[in-house]
Amino acid sequence: ADFCHQHHPLPSGDSSMSSIIFDLLSTRSLLVYHPLACNGQICVDISACTSQMNGRLNNGSCLRLRSFSESLLNLGGCPVLYPLFEKFQETDCSDRIYTDNISSSSSSNNFESPTDWIIVRRQSQRNLSNIDNRLISNPIASIINLFRCVLSSISMKILTEQMTKRYNIELLGLHLNRISSFFIDQQLLIAIQQLIECSRLNTSSHVLTNQLIQYILLDFSLWNKAKHDVRISHLQYIAAVIKDEKKYYRTKFGVQYFLDVIRQHFK
Repeated sequence: ADFCHQHHPLPSGDSSMSSIIFDLLSTRSLLVYHPLACNGQICVDISACTSQMNGRLNNGSCLRLRSFSESLLNLGGCPVLYPLFEKFQETDCSDRIYTDNISSSSSSNNFESPTDWIIVRRQSQRNLSNIDNRLISNPIASIINLFRCVLSSISMKILTEQMTKRYNIELLGLHLNRISSFFIDQQLLIAIQQLIECSRLNTSSHVLTNQLIQYILLDFSLWNKAKHDVRISHLQYIAAVIKDEKKYYRTKFGVQYFLDVIRQHFK
């Protein structure tokens, strides 16, 4: 309203209608500016018009919009979400997950081979969308999927770097070991796999990829709580990962490591 009075003064022969219009503008008008274009009390005109008409914010506050990733970074990064794992119990969603598992197993028997869903990076985008939809029924897998979305943000590489420090991946593995075995299913395995493959796409996050594989994928005490079919799929994915980088895993772990794993977890 102040802008209208300053730039469009009333003519000398003011009519009653003009007075009503300006009264409405001064009491009921609402101008919306993008908060990122505000500096102090000045709201910069970011339109493409040649004549810039900046606004002034009086008796108000400017709230800046921040992305979820940026807000999460200010709170401490992905580890602040770890306590969410402890909020879900088997009784919270047993009926829904049971129904989903039945439908998933029946559809896989009819249309897919046992290994069709394992290697995510070799599937079509349509199949990836179907996988994301299935993850919704497992809250633990949904949280892992949220991590994947956050860490895949190009503008938030600092979040990826933060995850590799202060034992954050090790802590993630500890929290996953505390969840009920009910949630350690194919959906969780797919979510972990997607997270690993997403980190692989970022060449600068190889440290994150290696930590995810070492502390979560190769944590057999976690995956041995799952059902037999999930354990088989887990081993198949490990074989696929090792096949991609045989030299690294031969040097990092060696044959004796896997012999010890077999002796300890597969008696």
